[in-house]
Amino acid sequence: MLRQLPQPAAGFGIGGRRGQLDPLGRAAQSCSTPEDPHNEHEDLPWFAEPPQVALPLAGVDYLRRVLSPTELALYRVVTRDALRFPELGHRYRQAMELRAHVLGRYLDRWAPSQGWRIADPRSAAATFVAMLGRDLFEDALHGVREPAEQEISDRAHAAANQLMTLLRHGAIG
Repeated sequence: MLRQLPQPAAGFGIGGRRGQLDPLGRAAQSCSTPEDPHNEHEDLPWFAEPPQVALPLAGVDYLRRVLSPTELALYRVVTRDALRFPELGHRYRQAMELRAHVLGRYLDRWAPSQGWRIADPRSAAATFVAMLGRDLFEDALHGVREPAEQEISDRAHAAANQLMTLLRHGAIG
């Protein structure tokens, strides 16, 4: 069950007519934390796959989400208005942390069979996210360029390979 965003949403410049939200308003409203984040992984097609398959798929999925026009617009709104409406910034941060939590659970689940020693799976997940985003997010956010699908796929595969190398050598997490 998602909590509702407080009514000041129309003040963010993202509301539609009274009582209705435009797509960006609905996106902001969805920046809540589900009551049970432990079941979040059930809908992810990559979660049951081995790391060599799952991590590139998870990377592509993550990049497609954060580079989508709606997500970029939401990030701009949250950044602009977080001081005026701290709850919006807090919920956005929770949504981002939930993504890292799910990936961390995935890494923790596969660690024994892969021989990975991960002290902090969320930290390992955050490193993967950082390797994925690097310049792609900032370029898209600032309108410099929109990455092509092949670039997204290439970046996801490269980041997945880098993460697995770091995990194999115990250099992360």
